[in-house]
Formats: sequence, structure tokens, C-alpha cells
Amino acid sequence: MKKIICLLCVATVIFSCKKAGPSLNVPPTDSLYYLSSIRSTSPQTLVIDSLIYDSSQRIASLLIYAFDTSGAYTGADSIRIDFNLSPSGPPASYVFTDYVAGPANDLHQLTYDDQNRVIEDTSLSGTGYINHFSYPANEITSSVFFTGTSNFENSILDTLSVSGGNIVHENDYAPNNDLTADSLEVSVNYGYSAYPNPAYNPKVASTIGPLLFGILFYYNSSYSDAISKKTLNNVSGLSAGLPPGGFNYAVVSDAKGRVSELKPDVPGIVGEIRFSYYP
Repeated sequence: MKKIICLLCVATVIFSCKKAGPSLNVPPTDSLYYLSSIRSTSPQTLVIDSLIYDSSQRIASLLIYAFDTSGAYTGADSIRIDFNLSPSGPPASYVFTDYVAGPANDLHQLTYDDQNRVIEDTSLSGTGYINHFSYPANEITSSVFFTGTSNFENSILDTLSVSGGNIVHENDYAPNNDLTADSLEVSVNYGYSAYPNPAYNPKVASTIGPLLFGILFYYNSSYSDAISKKTLNNVSGLSAGLPPGGFNYAVVSDAKGRVSELKPDVPGIVGEIRFSYYP
């Protein structure tokens, strides 16, 4: 089940982490605006996402590390995704590794429609994981079964409403306590600034953007939106942990005009998000 309250709200579940796996490779050339990491801080939690690119400036790997900054929790979270890139077009598959809870080297096959939009993410390693994507008018839906389609109790249905190139609303459904039907768990609205989204890349957003959204969302990433063109500045609606009336982000830019930080107006409840770029 999901552990975060909505699209870009920082996880409130506490983690700690031993940094595992190989270090980042050499960044791509001519990468002035290529995002290298996203770092979020909230009470007792630090989450760092790192992106690795290949020589053609495509996302080759994604690493998610979560740390318990209080030292009170002994658990850990350390995730790595390595894409198997094709000579042209979107990746054909990826390898998922959870260094702590497993699985390790879990191969996932990706299927696309005739517009190169991802429509299925299937584990080939026996976990039963499968995620179906569809694209109704102005919407993106994701139906994920973490341990197989027969295990209804371990599934999530997400619906993202898109307007003007940005995700403006999200509904999340999960099985009710009686496991007889889905119930609405999250219904939130998003507002945007005029700043470009640091995680937006048109080739990624139009192909595997929904896939990245799901991976980042389900595994407590700092920031999960690889779809919207603009940078988030407001969250409101209904969700566990969301302050009454929602909250706003102040967008801070660096000397080159790139978004460097999102500062919430409810410090201590929602954390800051910081963006770093390859030099």
C-alpha cells in the first residue's frame, strides 16, 4: 500500500538507510539543465533521489535513498532502478532492486501503445507485480497489483487529471476494510507556478512519465512528478496528513533561473524540497 499522502507531499513515514550500490557515473555532456538529485527534508526524514544518464542524455538509472535523521528507527529503504535502453524509442525493460526488503534484480518488461505511451509494467521474476496504464481523455490511470491480480487487497488505482500539461487533480482508490470494493483514499488538487518543472522532459513525460510517477510515488520518493510541465506551488483537498486548507510552496530559483527549492508555508508538517543539477 502507499505510504505517502499525495503526489508531491513528502513522506511522513520514517526511514533510515545504508547507502548501497555503485556510485553515480559521469554526468552527461552539455547537461546544464539536467537534474542530478532531489532532496527532501521533513520531520525525522531525509529522502534523496539521484538520476543517472547515459551518453545520449537518457535516464539510465534512478536511485531512492531514505534516511531516519532521528536515529529512532532501525528500518531502511534503498531502491535502485536500472533501465535497459533500446537504440531508439523508450526503454524495453528495467531491473528493480530493493537492497533492504527485496526483491533484488527483479526484471520488469514494459509494453507500449502505438503512441509509445507505456501501457503495462510486468515483473518477470515471479513477484506477481503488474501495473496497467490507460489514457482516457485528459486523464492517466494506473491499476497496480503488487503481488498479482488475484490479490485484490494489495492493489491501488490512481487517476490523474491533466490540464494544460499539468496534473491538476488526483484520486487514489484502495480496497476497503471488508475487501469488497475500492474506497476513495486520496482526492487532492494541485496548483502550479510559472516555473518549469525540474523533473520534466518531454520525451520522458510522453512515454514513461506515468511509470516514473508510480515508481517514485509508491517507494516514497522526494518528488514524483515527471509529467507536469510546470512546478507545483499548491496542494489542497482530502488526504491523510494533509493540513486543513492545504498548503503552498514558495518557489526559489538559482542564478541560472532553474528551480532550486520548494519551501512550504507549513514548516514542520510538510518538508522542503531541493533540486540539484549537473554542472
